[in-house]
Amino acid sequence: MEINKIAMSDLDSFLAAPEIQAEEPRKELADQIQYNVAFYGSWFPEATAQEFSEAEARLASRKSEAGPVFMGMAAVWAPDERRYVDWIAARMQRWNAQAEAQRDGSPALKRELADNLAIASVWEERLSKESEKTVRPLFQRADTLLNRKNFHWDRESGASYSAFAGIGRMLEDALLRGQVDHLAGGSSSAFQLTKALFEKSPAEVLSILSEQHVFYAELPKAWQEKMWAFFNQHRAELSPKEAYWNALRNFLQHQPQYVDTFIEQHETWIALLPVEHDRYDYDADAATPYEVLNLYNSLVDDNLIPKQHKVRVYHYLVSVYNVDASVKPDYLKLADSQALEEKFVGEYLTQRASKKDECYHRCDIGKVLFQRKTKAWGTTKTIAFVKRILPKELHPLLALSFASLRLFLDQDPKEVERFLGELQNPEKRDLDAVQHDPLWKEIWDLWNHNYVDSFLPDHFNASDRYGFALGTLPAYFLKIGRGDIVQKFWKEHHPYAPLFQMPADIRPTGKGLGFVSIDDFVDPARLPHADKAWAKSLFLATSPWSGSRSDAATHGVQTSALAVGERFGLAPKASLYAAPVDFKKERLPETLVRNLEQVLIRKRFDDSIAVVGMSFGLSVPHVFHDEAKKSPVFQKLKSLTNDLHEQGVALVAASGNDGSHDLINMVGFLPGVHLIGATNNRYTTTLSDDVRASYTTGGDEENKVRFFTHADPTLLPTSKENMEWEAHSGTSFAQPNFSGILLLMKEVNPTLSWDEQTNILEGTRKRGATKNLRGEDIEPIFVVDPLEALATVAQLPGSTYQGDRLKKFLEHLTR
Repeated sequence: MEINKIAMSDLDSFLAAPEIQAEEPRKELADQIQYNVAFYGSWFPEATAQEFSEAEARLASRKSEAGPVFMGMAAVWAPDERRYVDWIAARMQRWNAQAEAQRDGSPALKRELADNLAIASVWEERLSKESEKTVRPLFQRADTLLNRKNFHWDRESGASYSAFAGIGRMLEDALLRGQVDHLAGGSSSAFQLTKALFEKSPAEVLSILSEQHVFYAELPKAWQEKMWAFFNQHRAELSPKEAYWNALRNFLQHQPQYVDTFIEQHETWIALLPVEHDRYDYDADAATPYEVLNLYNSLVDDNLIPKQHKVRVYHYLVSVYNVDASVKPDYLKLADSQALEEKFVGEYLTQRASKKDECYHRCDIGKVLFQRKTKAWGTTKTIAFVKRILPKELHPLLALSFASLRLFLDQDPKEVERFLGELQNPEKRDLDAVQHDPLWKEIWDLWNHNYVDSFLPDHFNASDRYGFALGTLPAYFLKIGRGDIVQKFWKEHHPYAPLFQMPADIRPTGKGLGFVSIDDFVDPARLPHADKAWAKSLFLATSPWSGSRSDAATHGVQTSALAVGERFGLAPKASLYAAPVDFKKERLPETLVRNLEQVLIRKRFDDSIAVVGMSFGLSVPHVFHDEAKKSPVFQKLKSLTNDLHEQGVALVAASGNDGSHDLINMVGFLPGVHLIGATNNRYTTTLSDDVRASYTTGGDEENKVRFFTHADPTLLPTSKENMEWEAHSGTSFAQPNFSGILLLMKEVNPTLSWDEQTNILEGTRKRGATKNLRGEDIEPIFVVDPLEALATVAQLPGSTYQGDRLKKFLEHLTR
């Protein structure tokens, strides 16, 4: 969408325009207003608040009420508690009166409630206690409506909802969260069961279970028993409904203690279902024998069938379809569960190896059982079984399948490293095996579901397919707890590998220097950093900690880990100073001002602070570029970054991830700030084949991305024990790589200024690839080469490396 700039002086007239106050204003118009308000609210907050006040006065003069789009934007960019409380009180009083008159709730009424709740969610944490007492009771009627049959939030209600997408999520229980003392079930459930649930009719209960996402695993014991009794007592009435079987299947999967009883009563459960059914000609809501088939398939998938019932269940699964009559006797004559399972697995392997797909659900069962069997059998027995099942003429073609089984089953670090190294090195790839092995896709799919199709040999392109495989394998080994293998591979094949492999007595580590990360951080009192001891950390400004409730690492934790983390960082002994911002909060430019002010104050009595890293952008559409540069906030930022630069602090910022180049990062226009782009290194350690990561934001002549550093792939901490592998990580993770390089250069030669060091980085850059993966000509980028840059500064006057230490250092850098 092309964004049209509205002059600040005209903003109030647009905000008060009748078409914006409509319940569903035209989406394109609402989006245009939203973009303009977001820009002005960030860079001209006081003037924006004044424009909202003037717009409200315009509405009052013509006796009009502000619409939900107006109030949604006002809640974020021009908050006025009195305005909100008066507006929501009038809206909800009217809504409650209409809801009483229209007891089932019309679509328009439900949409209005959704709009009101969306705005209320933005205000929830801001209201004073007095205002909260006024507002909260107004939503009690909505609480009742939540349990009403067939009630749905109208989530796609047009422009109103679209306008809220950038403001706050739709609210289903936020304002009701303070009233959950009368609810049962886990507090994290998206839907919570009320005590009155089973007082409703069985059909109403089933409707609620069907329409809401119930977390059956979290049910307290008393509720488990109530639910099981419900399924039993109303079997005759509800079993003809497909929804009944779906709910029962979900319940049994999460409460498997009832599975044994269910199977013992098998005939009773299915007695009311039709014996035969045309699955292509039936009422979509009506149950068929396939519902029971799906239920048993799910129990088999989850390995929940008790041993004593396996034969009975397997026979039922084979019999339920009226197809493949010739196959059934071979299964039904087997009375041993092990023999039946091997029969399923054998048919699955035979069909797949012959490129056939004629065994339907039996192959689905065989696939699940094959994965389970291989884990129990181990590599040797599994390979012997495969050879016994498949014709001998196929055996010579199965080398890749057998290698893959060893890879996934044995998890031998040497085998994993060999396989990863083969994928990483084009000269070692066995393309013929990939083309002709009949089972390797099936084996990879078992352990890498939803990934394998990305690199199948159809229209085979070796670079693409193996690249996707490299993105998959590390993620798998992290998932199974073998992060040690992945971390070793990452450090050995990282483009800066010589730094990680350097002996401790010569490796620069950033010791004595400080790195300030202005980023998203969770309060460390609640969740310590996943990769850095906090003893020397400094929490700056007003500490707007992230509101994240997750136990996973935040964005700031992960970016700072690459710069100075103890496991991942290029400069692991540099001190970390965390300057938190909350990305969910508005007015980031003002937040950056506050943080940089604190950095400048701290720098005056703590000279160790050397580098400030910023992995968030103040990106604006090009049309607002000149306007942003005129803002008081930008002028203040210019003054601060200039002062920090003069105080000897390097400022590094991620360029942004808007690959379409619609946005421009205003941080890049600040004096002394280096804007860093990301490279895709194609999973090799060389720089000559690096290409610009497609998401890297472009700039203009004044705002060029001067340096490109490694970003893809990236290994990141999620906790002190766990990691994640990102094939495409973003420029956020190019920034800490550049910041880490600067810290190392400053340690190696502290006499050089930042300008001198960045000039050296510019002079030692390497040209990347001139062609893309399709062989098409592209404009190459020039990629930072930290190894040559470090070698250069180490040999200049003022270097901390001399004599034999310098010689050893240079030898390791050139390996």
